[in-house]
Amino acid sequence: MGKIDKDRLRFGGLSLVLSGLVAWKFQPLIHGNTDALNTIVTVFSILAGFLVAVITIVGDGVLLGRASWRRDEQAISGVRRRLTRHKLMFQIYLVVLALVFAIQLHGKSTDWMPWCERLMLFLASFAFLASLTLPGQIFQERIKKLESQRGPLPQRLQEALKGESKPSEKE
Repeated sequence: MGKIDKDRLRFGGLSLVLSGLVAWKFQPLIHGNTDALNTIVTVFSILAGFLVAVITIVGDGVLLGRASWRRDEQAISGVRRRLTRHKLMFQIYLVVLALVFAIQLHGKSTDWMPWCERLMLFLASFAFLASLTLPGQIFQERIKKLESQRGPLPQRLQEALKGESKPSEKE
């Protein structure tokens, strides 16, 4: 079990609380509002396509085979965790789209519709907030891949860098 990322845990907790507030307070604004529902469908369709690209980037095996088998196993474990998170996010996107479809099919007539709308708003808000971290994740993945493809530094440059890290002796 790896160490717990406290910042990620805080962000997740804050996102859950904020999503609950959004679902409760803004449900009356989307009740029967087809323009708002169409906007949600558009946004989450775009996010789903973007997430497919992220999954493709994360799943690319460029980092493997560069070092020892232990490092490869660690890399595979990290990729597996990220892919699992992205898969869950993609499934939340699809549930949001399915809930919007159900809301549009059933209209305002049912007693459970406000709860369905709240659930959709909660999931949409949570998924949107979680999606804010995707650009940073893509950036980190690309940097890792670029660094893994970079060859070793020339011997003279390595020696110069070692010389800079040593404290200079004064005579």
